[in-house]
Amino acid sequence: SYNELSNLFQRLNKQFPNGDVGLFSIYFFNYIILNPGEAILLKANIPHAYLHGQCIECMACSDNVVRAGLTPKFKDIS
Repeated sequence: SYNELSNLFQRLNKQFPNGDVGLFSIYFFNYIILNPGEAILLKANIPHAYLHGQCIECMACSDNVVRAGLTPKFKDIS
């Protein structure tokens, strides 16, 4: 809903206060809240992000990770 995305935007803006380029990406992704014990399956090459909570991500070994925003790690935005 609009209120959930508005609250998420405000929370992420506080967490990444220096104008992070990924901040507006929340409006282009499907925002899904998983409850404990739930899971989601994403096919290969599907952009995704987890924003809060604990997560186990199972995927094939690869060095092909592109970070574009909302992370303190290196971002390849060029």
